[in-house]
Amino acid sequence: MTPNDWIAQAAALAAQHRALSEVSATSCRKALLGVDRLFRAAPTPLLEAYSQVTEQSLGEAARIRTDAVTAGDFAWHLPAEANPRAWALAAGAQARALDKVLFTTAPSHFGPVDPEDWLCAESGAYAIPRARLRDSATRRDHQRFTRRGILHHRILPEVLEAGYRVRLVRHDTTSSPTGEQVTMGAALFPGLRLALRSVEGGFIVTDAICDAAAATVARQIDAAYADGCFVAVWPELTITPALLALIRQTLAQRLLSNDARRALQMVVAGSWHVEEEGEMWNIATVLDGYGEVALTYRKVLPYRDGKLGTEAIGIPPEVPVLVTDDHLVGFGICKDFCDLSVTLAYKDLDVDLVLVPSMGNVATMDGHRSTAKGMRVTFGTRAFVVQQADHGCPAEEHPGWVLPFPDDPAAGPVTALRQAGDWQAYTGTVPRGGD
Repeated sequence: MTPNDWIAQAAALAAQHRALSEVSATSCRKALLGVDRLFRAAPTPLLEAYSQVTEQSLGEAARIRTDAVTAGDFAWHLPAEANPRAWALAAGAQARALDKVLFTTAPSHFGPVDPEDWLCAESGAYAIPRARLRDSATRRDHQRFTRRGILHHRILPEVLEAGYRVRLVRHDTTSSPTGEQVTMGAALFPGLRLALRSVEGGFIVTDAICDAAAATVARQIDAAYADGCFVAVWPELTITPALLALIRQTLAQRLLSNDARRALQMVVAGSWHVEEEGEMWNIATVLDGYGEVALTYRKVLPYRDGKLGTEAIGIPPEVPVLVTDDHLVGFGICKDFCDLSVTLAYKDLDVDLVLVPSMGNVATMDGHRSTAKGMRVTFGTRAFVVQQADHGCPAEEHPGWVLPFPDDPAAGPVTALRQAGDWQAYTGTVPRGGD
C-alpha cells in the first residue's frame, strides 16, 4: 500500500465515523477496530511518521477527541497539508479516544465473561479489555502504533495472517503488582532417549526413556514451589501420559496440604503424541496450579527429519490464547516458534508472553530467538522457551537450552543459554501489555 492509498482509506474511514452518533460498546468497538486495521495496513512511511509523534501531542489530541466521542461526535478529519506526521496524529488520536470510551462504556469484562463478547464479527477481530494501561507515558515516545496506539485494549484478529483461528480461553491467576519480578522454572531431562515407531508417512514417539523420570519430575515440582515460580515448563515430547498424571496428582495434593509456599499459577506439562478422534496430535497440556487443565495446545507445524520422515500428526485450524486479568499468554511447540520459512501464527499475535516447550539443537534455538526478537520489537512480547537437547546433542552434560524471557532475545551467543542441570529458575519482568 502506498501512502496515497493509505490516505484514501483513512479518508473513507473518517467518513464512516462521521455517520456515527450512538455511544455504545458495539459502535465504539467497531470504530476502534477500523482504525487499528488502518494502522496495521499502513506503509512504512506512515508508521515511521507515527513513531515521530510525541506522546504529549498524541495525548493532548486524544483528550480532545475523547470528549467529542463521549458527546456522540465521532467525526475526525485528515489535515489537508501533505504532512505524514499530521495524518498519523489525527488517526492516532481517534484510536486513543475510541479505546478510552469503549473501556469506560462497555459493561465490565472482568470476572465471568464469554470472550466472544469481545469480538466484532464484522471487523473480524477481538478488542480485549485490560485492567492496566499498556505502558507508562514516559516510555511511549518513539514507539510504533503496535506498542502504544491503543492503551486499554489488546487487539487480536479472529483469524491470523497465517490462517489459524484464534480461540480465547479465560483463566484466573493471582495478580501481582505492576513491575514485580516474575520467576519461571525450566525442567529438563539429562540422558533422555525417545522410542519411535514408523507409521505411514512418518513417525510418532511412543516412549521417553530417562533414568528415574518420575522422581526427577517430583523433585522439579518441589523446586518450583521452593523457588516461588509463577510458571513451570517441561520440554516437547518428554511428558508421557504417566508423567502427566503424576504432575496433575502432585499439584492437586497441594489443596489438601498446609504448604505455605507460593502456589504455581500455570504449568506447561511438556507435550506428547496423543491420539484423539482417530488422529494423532502433538499436544501440550497447560494446567493451573492445582492440576486442572486450563487448555490444550496442538502443535501446528510437524517436524521433518531427513531419516525419520515427517512427524505424523494432524494440523489443527486454531491456536488458543490464555487471557488472565494481567496477561495474554500464547503457546507454541518447537517448530511452531522457530520455522523461519513460513508465516508463523505469532507474526500478528499481540500477547505479553509466549511459553514454548521445544526439542532440538543450536539451530532450533536460533530460530526461537529470531521469532522472539520479532515479537519483542513489534509488541513487547517476552518468550520463555524450554528446549530439550535432541539425540544429536551431548545430553548427559548438556540437557538443553532455555530462552528466559530476556529483554533482547538475540543478545549474546546461544551457548550462553545452555542449562546444565535438570532444573533452573529464572527471574525477570513480564510487563503487562509490553514495555
